[in-house]
Amino acid sequence: MKPDSIVWSSGVHTTGHSVEEARWFGQERGRPVGHFAAFPSRDAGPEGLASMWWMPPPDLGDLISLGVPMAYDGGSLADDLSEPLKRMADALSQDGRPCAVRLGWEFNLLGWPWFLSEQTLPQWRERFAQYAGIFREALGERALIGLNANIGGSQTGMQPDWAERVWDPEAMDWVGIDAYDCYEPYTTDAWVANHWKGRHGLKWWSDYALSRGVPLALPEWGVASGTQWAGHRGGDNPRYIAEMHKFLSQHRERGGNVLLDTYFHDREPYLRSDFGSNPKAAAEYVRRWRRP
Repeated sequence: MKPDSIVWSSGVHTTGHSVEEARWFGQERGRPVGHFAAFPSRDAGPEGLASMWWMPPPDLGDLISLGVPMAYDGGSLADDLSEPLKRMADALSQDGRPCAVRLGWEFNLLGWPWFLSEQTLPQWRERFAQYAGIFREALGERALIGLNANIGGSQTGMQPDWAERVWDPEAMDWVGIDAYDCYEPYTTDAWVANHWKGRHGLKWWSDYALSRGVPLALPEWGVASGTQWAGHRGGDNPRYIAEMHKFLSQHRERGGNVLLDTYFHDREPYLRSDFGSNPKAAAEYVRRWRRP
């Protein structure tokens, strides 16, 4: 039997946080779900953010991946989220599993209320350290807090030195990028090469993790056949699946560690990254992620 190439936690996010879909996903791909990716409510103030409706059941892995906002929808970094985040962290502590905390995920995505800019950078750093401290106090070593950017090319406002300027070794345990098959899709040699070698591309982030001696993560990824990114997404594209596997595998071959990857299996019209909508990509995914 050939060795298992997936030695990190491999998980899923599902349509509407569906637990049943997550269980089906593990069975369909031939590998149990290593973790479930969840997002708390951020549109209902402190009570919504502190509500634990999204807590994954124990059978969906021995790790939780959690997108933790640094501001409410419609709010800003000026709003102090300490109280609801402490309640969230205390509940996670009672659960007992490690938690990969995606604090302020996709911080370079235009439109996020915690979007990083030259004006917000000092406050962003302060809030990140403050909120990271809340999870560290409650979970101790089980709090795995990451710097999680979006790699979506023209969608982002990433400036050349932001990743270096926000890095905080006291608050950050891993580096992650969200990388969907878009802007531009992995459908031509030139576009694939740009994703690998372009500014803040795949190799750049692998280098970044290696230089800081922390694990690399791929907390959101998936093909795209929906209405989002129309004209700039790959659809049912198995080549993209192969390149993501190569990205994680090569990082390990270079001496790095991989913390996790999370496939976004979403049937909503905006994305349609699910196996049913993308049978060729699904077959490639199963071929590479199935347990030997």
